[in-house]
Amino acid sequence: MIAILGYLYFFCSIFIVILLSFNYSFCNWLILPKNKNIYLQFESFFVLINGFVLITSAPFNWIIGILMIFHAYGVYVLLFTSADFYNSIEEFKEVVPQEKFLDLLAVLFYGIIGFIIIYSPFLIGGS
Repeated sequence: MIAILGYLYFFCSIFIVILLSFNYSFCNWLILPKNKNIYLQFESFFVLINGFVLITSAPFNWIIGILMIFHAYGVYVLLFTSADFYNSIEEFKEVVPQEKFLDLLAVLFYGIIGFIIIYSPFLIGGS
């Protein structure tokens, strides 16, 4: 089950790269205020999947637990402090001139996290 979660993160990374090759920015579309519900569903999906894998994994996998906490914090921020979230996104866009920077960060994040999740049983001492 852990490997499936890792490959899901790899799939997200590849999906963003494919969209970038068609000159489409998935992350910039996702963080638009009108797409808040879609972003919440995206984050909530990963909270549920990470929670399910965390519950069903035999030794406690703290790497997946930390990742689930980060996704849950993303849901919290979007639900309760969305104005601050969108203000910080606007400030970030003013500082970073490249439009696709968030997508490149997401590709890097999802790729590295997918790799870490797949090999996490070996990192925490499981089989």
